[in-house]
Amino acid sequence: MDKNVLVAEVHCYKLKPRIFSHVLSELTIVVYSGFQNQRLGKLLFTTLLTYIKDNRNDIIRVELVARESNAIEFYKNIGFVVEGRLEKRINNKTGAFEADVPMAWFNRNFQNYSGN
Repeated sequence: MDKNVLVAEVHCYKLKPRIFSHVLSELTIVVYSGFQNQRLGKLLFTTLLTYIKDNRNDIIRVELVARESNAIEFYKNIGFVVEGRLEKRINNKTGAFEADVPMAWFNRNFQNYSGN
């Protein structure tokens, strides 16, 4: 295998306007087929969350939205909490619909610089 092949990725971004500057949203982690079931996703999640905890005390929450048939228990096990359900949001191509499940992880090292 070529050592320059991308096998997994993680991305999230700070929301705008400024009133959301303490939030990283749309957390997405992708592990490409052929590289799944090797714990790469968990490694990316835990590395990102550890980095935020240790280096980004301006971020209090990290958000993701998971399809209900996705790894909800996995996300809970790494510290995310369920914040609701968006019923019948996903058309799973079989004629059935599933909910999206908004989840968040909270940074215990957050420092509120604005004094609020």
